[in-house]
Formats: sequence, structure tokens, C-alpha cells
Amino acid sequence: MHKSILAYMLALCALALCIACSREKTKAREATEAAIATAHPLATDIGAEILRNGGNAVDAAVGVHFALAVCLPRAGNISGGGFAVLHFDDQSYNLDFREMAPMNAYKGMYLDSLGNVIPGASLEGPYSSGIPGSVAGMQALHDSLGSLPWSQLIQPAIDLAINGVVLDKQRTQYLNVYAERIRKWNPNGCSYIFPSEGGEWSVGDTLFHPELAKVLMEIRDHGSDGFYRGWVADSMLAESYQNGGIWSEEDLNSYVVKWREPIAFNFKGKSILCMAPPSSSGIALYQLFYSAEKLNLSDYPIGSFEYTHLSTELMNRVYAIRSGS
Repeated sequence: MHKSILAYMLALCALALCIACSREKTKAREATEAAIATAHPLATDIGAEILRNGGNAVDAAVGVHFALAVCLPRAGNISGGGFAVLHFDDQSYNLDFREMAPMNAYKGMYLDSLGNVIPGASLEGPYSSGIPGSVAGMQALHDSLGSLPWSQLIQPAIDLAINGVVLDKQRTQYLNVYAERIRKWNPNGCSYIFPSEGGEWSVGDTLFHPELAKVLMEIRDHGSDGFYRGWVADSMLAESYQNGGIWSEEDLNSYVVKWREPIAFNFKGKSILCMAPPSSSGIALYQLFYSAEKLNLSDYPIGSFEYTHLSTELMNRVYAIRSGS
């Protein structure tokens, strides 16, 4: 009944990996005491409603995360991972809930017998997937800093999955672009993803997620244990095994998030908080801001030759250091 769940989640994760950011255009809404910024208006509405119901910023973040898993999975999903930078009650926090490599991962797993790279092996399919950290990360945030009941934060995402999400132009285009890839990894199930066999989505169609709703119900009722253990975990492991993957029960049972000390630096009298390694963002931003200040980049008009030249070369060098070149 649930054998297609992992493949479906891998397909959604592939969308998240292939598209780095969302360019959805939404109308701004007036805010006086708080603000929600997401990549989909439905998720924004859910976050705002959580705040109106007395939730704090962490509650809203959790609700938005699971909502995006339904309405815009490339912007947030339960099969991925991430980082969180928080400043809460005069305390600063970093939470690392990135995906982890399976314990059975090995050097050369993306190479053929001749030592050549297998095209696409690291980008799609069972070998491309790390052990998910999103659910554990959201649970850790809620347990440490949340205020509303966990189930109250997950239910809106379940409602979205059951009632469906109306497709706009951009989401329709993305789904149709990746339709072949989704079908490839779901040969025996998930027929509900498409309007008909071999068909394409059209703007205004409604996308339903009945299987995802069932998984979200387990997470609602049992927290992260409903994802890393029980029938959801069994389904993911079975799907991985059937497709030649290397996930194990121990991988799921032993996943843990990591709280880290934020990277902090000053720029023009302001304190900047960033994510610590293994994220490169904090170090990269510090290098960029430090260099920009030393070179007095702000002395040049934005768009001028000098500003464009210096900023481009700074970013070029920071990225070169990041990539080790």
C-alpha cells in the first residue's frame, strides 16, 4: 500500500536539488508586528495563521516547512535537510539538520568499473539520497523553542495534501519538465501524481497528495518517530532495497541533529549572525563583507564599473576559496 512512498519522496527531493530557489511572485501583505516570507502564498498564509493563534517564530517556521513539503516541495520537503539560524530571547542558535550519508556509503560509489563517473548517479535514484534530516530538525526546533502543540503545526499541511493544491503557471511547468524523471522512479505507483497516464498538468489543475498526507499524519501523531520508525521507515527501506539502495534501519534510527555555535562578525557597526560549518555560508559571507569593507566598496555607486568589477572579483575569490580551487 505504501511501497511507493520513498520513490515519491526521492522524486520530490530531485526537484528540490535541481531548482535552487523559487521565483514565485506573490503580493505583499501588510504586517505590523511580525512577518512571514515563504516561496508560496499558501505556506505564507499558514505561517501567518500560526502567529495569529499565539505561536512564536519557531512555531511558524515548523508549520511553513511542512506546508511547503506539500505546496512547493522544491522549497522544503520531508526528505531533505537544512540549517537554521535563530536569534531567540537574546540567545543565538545554529541547528544543523542536513542529510547524512548512509553508513554503507563508500568511496567510488558513483564510478563504474573503469573509474569513470556514472552519469546522473549522484543526482537521482537511490544512491543520490542522504538520510533525511528535515523531520528531526523541525522536531528539535519545536521541542527546544516552540510553544504551540506539535499536532497543531502539522495539521495545516495535512489539510493541504488532502484537499489539493491548485497549480500556477510556474509549478505546472516544473512538474511537466520533471514528469519523466518522476515516472522513472515510480514505475509501480503514484499514478495519482498525473492527471492521466502519459498526460501533462495544466494551469489550474489540482494536485493531490494522499500518500504524503498519510506520512504527515504519522509525523503529527508520533513526531519524528513516525518518520524514522514504524511503517514509514519500513516503506522507505524497502523501496531503497528494491532499487539497489544502501539505506539501513540503523541509518534512520541513529540520525541526530547538531546544535552549533553561530558564526558572528561585525559589519559597519552591525552584528551579523551566520550558519557555522559544515555550511560554507557563514565563512563566505564573513570573507565577502570583510573584503568589501576593506576596499570601501560602498564608496562606489551601485551599478558603476568600479562597483561591479570589485564585487564580482570579491565573489569570485570567495567562491574559489569555498571550492578549494
